[in-house]
Amino acid sequence: HAAWRWAIDQRDTRTVDAMYPALADYYHLTTSFREGEALFRGALEDLAWVEGSESRGLLPWKLQSSQATFAVYLGRFALARTSLDQCVAIFAREGAQDEMAHCQFFLGEIARFTGEYSSARDLFEASLTGYRQIGNPSAVGFCLNGLGLVCAALGELPQARAYLQESLDAFRETGHEMGQAIDGINLSDLLIRLEEYAIAIEILDESTLLCEKVGHRWGMATCIRNLGDIARLEGRDDEARAAYLESLRILQEIGQRQTAAGCLIKLGQVCTDLGEYAEARQHLKVSLSISAELEDQIQMIKAAAALALLLATEGDTERA
Repeated sequence: HAAWRWAIDQRDTRTVDAMYPALADYYHLTTSFREGEALFRGALEDLAWVEGSESRGLLPWKLQSSQATFAVYLGRFALARTSLDQCVAIFAREGAQDEMAHCQFFLGEIARFTGEYSSARDLFEASLTGYRQIGNPSAVGFCLNGLGLVCAALGELPQARAYLQESLDAFRETGHEMGQAIDGINLSDLLIRLEEYAIAIEILDESTLLCEKVGHRWGMATCIRNLGDIARLEGRDDEARAAYLESLRILQEIGQRQTAAGCLIKLGQVCTDLGEYAEARQHLKVSLSISAELEDQIQMIKAAAALALLLATEGDTERA
């Protein structure tokens, strides 16, 4: 950080250009999304003195795309999409394939989060092609992971499993621990849907250790949530609620609002099962509000359906 601040103050665009990828990786690795977005936004503002200067090159667009990647995980989808679309146009014109593939991946993430699965698939495939041509195996792993999640959302479970396994194998070959952790979490989620709980727990235990090692709090929260899912499916509702609450606490700390909204739905459902209707209603209303703000129609439907079931359980069929 001291070197970054010095480079900004000295108007040393070459050093800033050399440093920004590693610094962006650091903030993503530690899921410090708010801090990462603020740092790159500040760098863009601080470097305004080179406006119109040829010395800038593609640096402003690289910084803008980096800022946008953090906005994606903060749920600021419209802002991030506009910013990344601008960057893609510039990178395509300049033949900056690595940067273009990077933007396409995060545009795919936005499309996946907002339920635009056909678009998400196209964007992940475009990013995958670019990264394979460049020869970036870790980025290839993340693209395969994204494709696996899209297939899982579409109910294409065998294809989803194949993509996620291929992604996990790629991360293991390169020793990319964060990739292994994230992919293991997503594979465990799929295995839970397939009722293969024992294998899912084994993978979650491995992913939890890796998340703790690298400090990936979003991953830790998701591991805890998935273990809560297994507990609920096995009838251990109190244990499931405790897991969901701990997961929610971490998600709120890092600002991952969309995943937090999903966790609130699960909390509402398990509280309904436990007969704690007031608490369930509060969780579901908050989830519905967040999902509406993020324009996440899929989670809005899930939250509304869970709320309707709660009302019906309470005997309020008219409101349900």
